[in-house]
Amino acid sequence: MTLEKNIEADIIIITWNGLEYTKRCVQSIEKYTKNVDYRIIFVDNGSSDETLEYLKQIPNSILISNDENRGFAKAMNQGLKKVSAKFTVWLNNDTIVTSNWLRKLIDYLSEYDQAGAIGPVSNGTGIIQKVEGLESDDDDKIEKFGHKINNEFKNSIVEYHRIAGFCIVMRSEIIEKIGMLDEDFNHGGYDDDDYCKRMREKGYKILIAEDVFVFHKSGASFSSAKNPDFDLRFLMPLGRRRLLRKWQIND
Repeated sequence: MTLEKNIEADIIIITWNGLEYTKRCVQSIEKYTKNVDYRIIFVDNGSSDETLEYLKQIPNSILISNDENRGFAKAMNQGLKKVSAKFTVWLNNDTIVTSNWLRKLIDYLSEYDQAGAIGPVSNGTGIIQKVEGLESDDDDKIEKFGHKINNEFKNSIVEYHRIAGFCIVMRSEIIEKIGMLDEDFNHGGYDDDDYCKRMREKGYKILIAEDVFVFHKSGASFSSAKNPDFDLRFLMPLGRRRLLRKWQIND
């Protein structure tokens, strides 16, 4: 396998309050992202806590600040328009990465020419990417669990029709060939399902790296939402119906 040498990646992180989650995410990136020249593109969706002040201090980053919560798809599109690196990363702010996560994922993409995107396994995601056994959200235990996953499933990848949007690494050329996220899926998810479908329609394969673990505190960004406009219990069924209608899929 011939691996890329001078790797550059833009990591897009959408924030909306949840400062403590964002801090842990950024600290893990700084600690465990090796052999990749990365830049973080933060898109803040109108945070009312101290998130903006924190983000302004992060080196190697740019910040897009919205006056209101524009939703995930619209915010991600703002970030995608700033991408200049060969590889693009979607990363939720309620994730914690583990050792060498990004280099491993990029190396797999480089090895498989037809692969357009790849995702890791996680504790907090759908069935195909989900792994059991992590009993704590302690940083050291997360890293040890990631090391365990790497050893048990070393060099194991599978192809699937979709990967979850909490962590997606893709070739940036896809943005030009496929376009931006469909903003009809702006609240309630399924923007990642739709984008994966569009990738496959263009002939790209989608991979899962079973030896790369990223912790995900699923739903943390919405956990305090009282307004139905931002409550996933109301929004997820709507997003699913939009996806089924768009692609004329029988439920």
